[in-house]
Amino acid sequence: MVSTALSSQFSYLDTDTRKPRELAKSKRTLVPDWPALKCALFEWQQKIQQKKAVITGDILKEKAYKIWQLLLQYSDVKEPKWSNGWLDRFKKRHNIKKYSNHGEVGAAAIEDAENIRQMETVRNKCKLYLLRDILNMDETGLFWKLAPTSTLATESTSGGKKLKDRVTVAFTVNADGSEEFDPWIVAKSENPRCFKNIDRRKLRIMYRFNKTKQMTALIIKEYLR
Repeated sequence: MVSTALSSQFSYLDTDTRKPRELAKSKRTLVPDWPALKCALFEWQQKIQQKKAVITGDILKEKAYKIWQLLLQYSDVKEPKWSNGWLDRFKKRHNIKKYSNHGEVGAAAIEDAENIRQMETVRNKCKLYLLRDILNMDETGLFWKLAPTSTLATESTSGGKKLKDRVTVAFTVNADGSEEFDPWIVAKSENPRCFKNIDRRKLRIMYRFNKTKQMTALIIKEYLR
């Protein structure tokens, strides 16, 4: 008995004679609050999906905001908050889900026993110094044109060519966070267009360049000095 398992307020379910298919038909149908907006947004989403471009929740919200500004019938209507709840309802209505693009797959390196021993040696040596005198530098590749690997779509699609334009960025921090160190950036061009008419000294970066766009022995020596 439902009323026994839950509470007496569900006792009406014990005497419900409707069949499962009839109950399915009685399911509440969600009615969109702004049909013109959602129709235009879904049409735009489908066009972008066909182009195999990446779509995220934030992109959908931003596009919904722009479409709202163009629809005159909503000029006197209070603008939605474009919340995650609104986005979830829109995706549910149009069967939009998160899909991973089929394409290149990266592999993560696994630390071996030798690396673990070396790390333990470094930790023991660090115990001899104050936290402010313990510094760590690490470099990473910034693929500034690389799109996310997942998209919001109504069906699974194949991924496009991955754009691998990159720069190398090196960050340095000390253990107690008492000092700020400017990041080092290594790119290909000596004078990138983005630096045109800009004083690099005001950017709080150390910019270097070479054909490989990677940290070289000469750059590391300069960094250490």
